[in-house]
Amino acid sequence: MGSAPGFWDGEGTKGKWLGVDGGSEGEQAPGSSDQPDTEGWDWAGVEGTWTRAVCWMDYRQLLYHSVRSLTVIFRPDGLNHDMRETCRISSMRLRITGYSWAHWSESSSITVLPPKPTSLSPPSSSSTLPGADEVLDAESAFVREEEKYKDAMDSLVYALPVIHFSDDQPGVTSERTIRGTVRMISGGIVRWSMISRDNLEEHDDWVLEAVQIGGIGSGLGAAGMWTGAGHENGDPLGPMWMWRVA
Repeated sequence: MGSAPGFWDGEGTKGKWLGVDGGSEGEQAPGSSDQPDTEGWDWAGVEGTWTRAVCWMDYRQLLYHSVRSLTVIFRPDGLNHDMRETCRISSMRLRITGYSWAHWSESSSITVLPPKPTSLSPPSSSSTLPGADEVLDAESAFVREEEKYKDAMDSLVYALPVIHFSDDQPGVTSERTIRGTVRMISGGIVRWSMISRDNLEEHDDWVLEAVQIGGIGSGLGAAGMWTGAGHENGDPLGPMWMWRVA
């Protein structure tokens, strides 16, 4: 998945991927539109009110449990079985700040509308069973249609603009803000990338990566993971789910 079109452009460096200290001046973080005048549209249904749920476990307790379970003399009754996962739910009001375009790959087609896959319906009771050659021909046709469908969906990486958004509202000062991007990646998957910034300390705290469940505009929202913005050793890591409510 990491090699899919539109998914990775960091060339192995966290600085280029995140836009944090260590990248070059030309590298930008998700949510900072490098083409603010580019025309686009909200094909992903980004603007609106979203609910976000994040979870984590105290990594000190988790480390303690992991180390205790590896000891030579292990007593299960010596662990804290009351340890629970912490969950936080918050609201985000997202607005679009600009659009940009994914870098074009000459190996990709420009088809936008995916063809319908061939339907392989089972034979009726009155028909004779197909021979081995007919089954192989049907399977080959299905594989070819799947490849055409994948190529068409991959072309959406370049046919749909990258949406840049933020929860920073004009005229409102917030202690913490979120910025990010929504884009298509290979296979018709919608990728969400977000960064949470502490405005009081003036640094990025957390990064969140998620994919849309069910495709473009799905009411199930997006699910993924969050961790520290610097991807340092010892940073916490946990699941995240967000869905649009208005």
